[in-house]
Amino acid sequence: MRRKILIVDHDAKTLNFVSCSLEQGGYDVVTATNGLDGFRLAQEEGPALVVQGVMLPGMDGFELCHRLRSAAATAELPIMLLAPKDGESERGTGQKAGASAYLARPVAPDVLVETVGSLLGLNGTDQAAGAHSVQEHLRFVPGGVQRGERAQ
Repeated sequence: MRRKILIVDHDAKTLNFVSCSLEQGGYDVVTATNGLDGFRLAQEEGPALVVQGVMLPGMDGFELCHRLRSAAATAELPIMLLAPKDGESERGTGQKAGASAYLARPVAPDVLVETVGSLLGLNGTDQAAGAHSVQEHLRFVPGGVQRGERAQ
């Protein structure tokens, strides 16, 4: 069964890139271009995971993350933040808001798909063919996943 992923970002290029990457990785995709619609769709569509930007119109990504964590229907939903590469200060704010993972842009499609698979608890056979270990690109830490040094 294909899992549904909600992508929330105001940038059309980012929405297209993330949507195409995840669809090629075997996921169904629902999109929103602002935080308010993202919150509504998370309640209505019941996605397995949310991939969201930080700078969103209507409700920023940190507030969206906080509201998703506060709502009973979405409290346990994995949330991945996509932030600008220079947004290192946003990492801590995202963790405090309840994000499960943080990836700095630009991100390679295989890393994106593997991180989604990892957050959903999928094994290697359920992920995209030819992808390499997500742990080569991410460091798992309390409160989420961080892009950075090679995992030990």
